[in-house]
Amino acid sequence: MSEIMFVRLEFSFKDQLEIPVNYNYYLQSVIYKNLDKNFSDFLHNIGFEHGKRKFKLFTFSRIFSKFSIYDKKIVFESPIHFYFASIIDEVVISLISNIINKGFIRIFKRKIRFKGYKILKFDLNKEFFKTLSPITIYRTIDKKFVYFSPYDKPFSNLIFENLKKKYKLIYGFDYDGEFHFEFLNYKKEVLEYKGNYIIAYSGDLKIICSNEMKNVILNCGLGSKNSLGLGMVITSKTLNF
Repeated sequence: MSEIMFVRLEFSFKDQLEIPVNYNYYLQSVIYKNLDKNFSDFLHNIGFEHGKRKFKLFTFSRIFSKFSIYDKKIVFESPIHFYFASIIDEVVISLISNIINKGFIRIFKRKIRFKGYKILKFDLNKEFFKTLSPITIYRTIDKKFVYFSPYDKPFSNLIFENLKKKYKLIYGFDYDGEFHFEFLNYKKEVLEYKGNYIIAYSGDLKIICSNEMKNVILNCGLGSKNSLGLGMVITSKTLNF
């Protein structure tokens, strides 16, 4: 397992790329299809167990580029890029290697050319973060998902409880350090994934915790449904948006 394995992947294409505005499923499919079969099958079908919960221990961002939206479609200009991270460095290496060997990916039936990648470095002493994909957290009550907003008291507590489970899976012992999490500003987003609606929040964050916990946050994401492309964050001065 790595310290930080956080990669930027860039692609180009002719004309424009038009895909459904709720494209998380299609981008997730790109990732699974470009992992070695043993990784893909394990992460998709099994994952890492903590009690009754299963974690994939990877996350990815939304797509970044100039874009326009119409009729439930999003139209991107070339080039585009997105970010992928996993605490398991072999998974990141597998994804990069397979995409390099193919030279392209297919998303929503469209073939787009691979341009290159970059491994990002972070200063773990930073306390300020930005979301690269929105954060969601929920409880299951009477077999229904009840989503919480940053205004709700359970929000930060549930974020922390989720992180502690990931931390225990990765390091093998309980987290006993300090933890402070707050949105400095945020925007509500409603996403659709395979016919289900997810309420999530994007914005600027302040997070105080150990560097080991920040490693978990950057590599695995915040909140729930990280493997659907939710909860990815980055230190706020790492990139210019």
